[in-house]
Amino acid sequence: MAGLVMFIINGVINGAVLSASLRTWALWMAGHIHPPTFPVALVLWFFMSWLLGVCGVWVFARMAARTSSRTKAALQSGALIWVVSKAAVALDFIALGLLPTSIVLGQLIGGLLSILTGVYCGAQVYRD
Repeated sequence: MAGLVMFIINGVINGAVLSASLRTWALWMAGHIHPPTFPVALVLWFFMSWLLGVCGVWVFARMAARTSSRTKAALQSGALIWVVSKAAVALDFIALGLLPTSIVLGQLIGGLLSILTGVYCGAQVYRD
């Protein structure tokens, strides 16, 4: 559940919100990057979302046992997953100059929304 929610939100962010910026960047980098075809990229993004969702709910399960608030545990778990999966990678991308800062910031904000929402939804269906 968590991964599916993340996949859908990330799809909207990449396919609608950041679409023009990503397209402009890809055209500018045309001779230097070789992304997979769109169907292959979707499969990769799906598995990325699934892994983040599984890890997020796993962390939630450990945290929920130690707190009285499932919502707080879900949001803290999501924040932890976001820090290690998105924020750390964003610093790397900026330091290496791999993507324009505007795209990295969009990915950070969109990733925070998708991960917090995904882990929260996954936590709602998780039972000990």
